[in-house]
Amino acid sequence: MDLQETHQSFPLGMILLSLAGGLAFFLYGLHQLSNGLRKSSGEGLRKMLARMTASRYAGFATGAVFTAVVQSSSATTVMLVGLVKSGILNYSQCLGVILGADVGTTITAQLIAFRLSDYSLIMVITGFLLATYFRRDTWRHAGEAILGFGILFFGMKMMSDAISPLKSYGPVLDFLQQLEHPVTGLVAGLLMTAILQSSSAFIGILIVISQQGLLTLESGIPLILGANIGTCITAMLASMGAGIEAGRVALAHVVFKVAGVMVFVFWIPDFAHIIREISPTDYSMSATATETPRQIANAHSLFNVSIGLLFLPFTRWFDRLNERLLPPKTALRDKTPYARKLDTRLLSTPGLAIDMIRRQIALMAEVILSMLERVIDPLAGEKASFRPDNHDLPVMDLIHRQERKVDIMQDKITAYLLLIARQQLSERQSREVHSLIVVVKYLESIGDIVDRSLKRLAVKRESQGIELSQEGREEIRHYHEKACKQIHRLIKVFSERDIMKAEKIVAREISYDEMEKSLGQLHLDRLTKQRHETVASHEVHMDIMEALRQVHIYAVEIARIMLATLPLPREEQTDQ
Repeated sequence: MDLQETHQSFPLGMILLSLAGGLAFFLYGLHQLSNGLRKSSGEGLRKMLARMTASRYAGFATGAVFTAVVQSSSATTVMLVGLVKSGILNYSQCLGVILGADVGTTITAQLIAFRLSDYSLIMVITGFLLATYFRRDTWRHAGEAILGFGILFFGMKMMSDAISPLKSYGPVLDFLQQLEHPVTGLVAGLLMTAILQSSSAFIGILIVISQQGLLTLESGIPLILGANIGTCITAMLASMGAGIEAGRVALAHVVFKVAGVMVFVFWIPDFAHIIREISPTDYSMSATATETPRQIANAHSLFNVSIGLLFLPFTRWFDRLNERLLPPKTALRDKTPYARKLDTRLLSTPGLAIDMIRRQIALMAEVILSMLERVIDPLAGEKASFRPDNHDLPVMDLIHRQERKVDIMQDKITAYLLLIARQQLSERQSREVHSLIVVVKYLESIGDIVDRSLKRLAVKRESQGIELSQEGREEIRHYHEKACKQIHRLIKVFSERDIMKAEKIVAREISYDEMEKSLGQLHLDRLTKQRHETVASHEVHMDIMEALRQVHIYAVEIARIMLATLPLPREEQTDQ
């Protein structure tokens, strides 16, 4: 009877409510901390992305630093899925980054293990003042990070206070004892992390519980192992419908984690002994609440560092394993790169979103270059040729289909750029977004010139039986070749941020303008001599040259915009 009265008087409802409230503060603080650090990093995140592709070891280091900034390995892996889906990275380049991300996420647990809850309100006040009353972006973003850190620790204090009465609650103590069984603890950690969508949040909860002396290291390790598998769920969900390579990124995360857990799960007591050796402790019962939180953070760190160093030399083997686990589907007929989707998950990091869009614009320029290259034979062949160009469709139909795809790409890229513009951007990023909107419109205009002007002129040649002179054909092909070179240089400007190519496009403006006038004079000389073919093709010839001249004009205007937008290499080094 006394036991029943004790259970009835135990304020379990209020404890759960306080625990949920503290968890909400903790998760919001973690989110705010991540946002503040991400904004403070500015263009640094984009530069990290460039280093991801250097080698598996560079990717490992970059993944660790990147995740330490965004405060979530799940967020990093989801971002990798988005980058692969959008064509910025390929699957193989991501393996080292994934292993590094798992190391980077342990920084959060190490910070949480410091007993800073008593100073949480000081951090909240400091962060609020910096974020609210300072105009400089650097200080405001740092304030947001400090504010998030303070809210995080305030949430931890709430959870700690809520959990404290559970030390005398029998059912909870019985449940925690059951977690010492590896399978039970592993499953519990997996499920809780999958629900919270954050291993950092779950490890934070474990640290709070251990601070009350309710959790031993032997019970915490299986939960940590389960949390490391559960954190893969977010990336798996993000990869659904994102293509084979994106699916392999998420699968690689799962394979690395499961393989690592299988290595550690069979020697948990020995692993716990190692953790105690590297973590200061006096082994007394009174020290459990003091030492176990740091030991749990250290166990989380050592696990991830160990599997990173163990598996990094064998990423190629894991690459082949994942290809067998997730083989490519039958190739679709339309394998053109402009079918890629724009991933909204990258919007949280505007620098990477702009990088993705710039590469998509490069793909758009590739389609336009393909249209321009295809139209020359119908325009300047000995006879207008409409034969299939290694495709089932006639050349004119292919050009028209490509122009429609260019229109679709313009609409989607512009819409995405407008989404980026609504994010919190630096002044340079804002300027670049607005410039790219204009650039996309100009590129679409080049596509219109090919489809509506050059294609129409080719059809006119065919329908009216107009023959160009041999000299006229050579002149058109020569000027057309220069136009193609300009578009090819534009592709390099967007895909590689190649400032030199943009400068070269502008530098060629005068020489190509003089070439057009010189070729026009040669045509007029033939015309005055009453050359039969020249007289018959005069109107078509001049219209073709004028349309190609418009292509040159748009290419130069786009290059000028990018020169005014993209930073010079020395500016990039200081633009943070």
